Amino acid sequence: MKLVGLALVGGIPSLVVVVVFGAVGLSLSVAGLVLLFAGKAAAAGMLPWWMSMDVDPRLAMIVGPFLSVVGLICLSILLLYWRFASNVVNRVIHPRTV
Repeated sequence: MKLVGLALVGGIPSLVVVVVFGAVGLSLSVAGLVLLFAGKAAAAGMLPWWMSMDVDPRLAMIVGPFLSVVGLICLSILLLYWRFASNVVNRVIHPRTV
C-alpha cells in the first residue's frame, strides 16, 4: 500500500496537477494584472499608438482583478497539493516509531 501511495502521489497525477494548475495560475495572474493596467491606461488615454482596446476600459478594470484572483486560487491549490504530497512522502519514508 505504501508503494501504491507513492506511485499515486509521484506519478502522472502529480505531473498533470503541477502543469495544469501552475500554467493556469501563472498565466491568469499575469494576464489579470496586464488587463487591469491596460484598462487604466485606456481610461486615461495613455495607451501606446500600437495598442488598441475595443471594449470599455471599465470592463477591463473589472475583469482584470477577477482573473488575477482565479490565478492566485489555482496557485494556492498547487501549493496545497505540494504540501499534501510532501506529507505523504515524509510519512512513508520516515514512519513514526511508537
